[in-house]
Amino acid sequence: MRIEPRFHLGLKAVLPVLSALLCVVEATSVGQAQVAGPSLGYAQKVPVDASTTVGPGYTGLDPAMIVSALEATDITEPKSVYETSADYQKRRATLPIHGNLSGLPPDGRLAFVLNGPAARGGSTLGGVELSYDADKQLMSVKIDIAKSDFGPNAIFPAFSFQSTVLHSSQYTGENAFGATADVTSLVIGGFGITAENGTWLTPLGELSARASYQQSGSLALIEHTGVTLPLQMPPMVAKDISDHLRVLLICSLTSPWLRQTTWVSSGATIQDPSEASITTKFIHVSPEAIWIFDERDGNIIAKFTSSSLKAEWQRIALEYEQARRKLYPLKLEAALNEGFSIGVFSYQIDDQPEQSGPGPYGYIQLPLVVEAKNQVSITVRDKDRHQAEAYAKCFEFKLNGVQVKPKWQTGKNPMTHRFEEVATFKLP
Repeated sequence: MRIEPRFHLGLKAVLPVLSALLCVVEATSVGQAQVAGPSLGYAQKVPVDASTTVGPGYTGLDPAMIVSALEATDITEPKSVYETSADYQKRRATLPIHGNLSGLPPDGRLAFVLNGPAARGGSTLGGVELSYDADKQLMSVKIDIAKSDFGPNAIFPAFSFQSTVLHSSQYTGENAFGATADVTSLVIGGFGITAENGTWLTPLGELSARASYQQSGSLALIEHTGVTLPLQMPPMVAKDISDHLRVLLICSLTSPWLRQTTWVSSGATIQDPSEASITTKFIHVSPEAIWIFDERDGNIIAKFTSSSLKAEWQRIALEYEQARRKLYPLKLEAALNEGFSIGVFSYQIDDQPEQSGPGPYGYIQLPLVVEAKNQVSITVRDKDRHQAEAYAKCFEFKLNGVQVKPKWQTGKNPMTHRFEEVATFKLP
């Protein structure tokens, strides 16, 4: 049994997001401008490391406020002709802490909630998925982060968790054949975070092209990275909490502080009378920790850092292995001593039906690794007895990691008129 994610802010195509935002402003009259402001009360503080709760309904910091504070400094200003390259790089690398940084913690330590109401709006980059395995009693919290292009040789992991319609208007458009349509034009502002490639939250080894979106009539691949966090809990607890789990990123500001992307639609058509300009501003951070909490009471369920995440997965893997060993104490590895990758034989685990490979020849991929409660039998068949015996001698076996030589039992099947070599493996 697997509980599907109750909330999913994963990668979506740009056009569906645009369609969703159009629904928000569909009642706007022709020519009327609409500006959407914040409707959520963001937190003003970052919880300390020793916290056991963040308080009911904690929403993290407002990314728009952080961006505004950074834009109030000179670190986003382009290089002046009167500024040396060295001075420019120094200015960009140094975050001035002074009075006009309203809303920015003095130590540059930030906290953002990556899912739920705090991450409102259509997200096109990144998301959070929850899944539950009742057999393993494991809740998996997957943080999906897309790669975004910020310019030449500047492709970085990006997580977009907020977008707002800043302005909307309508006008009547006409094509070359005289057909007209009421066109909705949107200016959309978004916020998110970026990080360097290869951090513990954005591992290079996890990179894969798992999604695509329509671009100029063709599919453009979007590469992804991210991590999965494990939470062990019984089914009833998982069912109760799944709608209320929140993912909190604890991070720190780092150079170059801000990045920005702008996407402009190709233009309205009769079939799709809409156009949009989407500008997303990303706060560049260094991830420190991920906290999982229950939004209802704010109690922190788990905290993960680079080292603790790895240790927790190792602990769970060892726990599962020990439980499996208890249930299936016999582990048999079968291979051919000539290094062949396939073999023709059959095997039987405990009292289950005999198994062989697919197809008319029954090829089995080697090495074969099977687990059993009591015993495993390997059977080699051939019309010629000497061929069957010779083939059986080519096999190598390990029983629970120890090299063993079985005693083959020779016989002839009266139904198939074939000779059979059978080796049975049991625990001592």
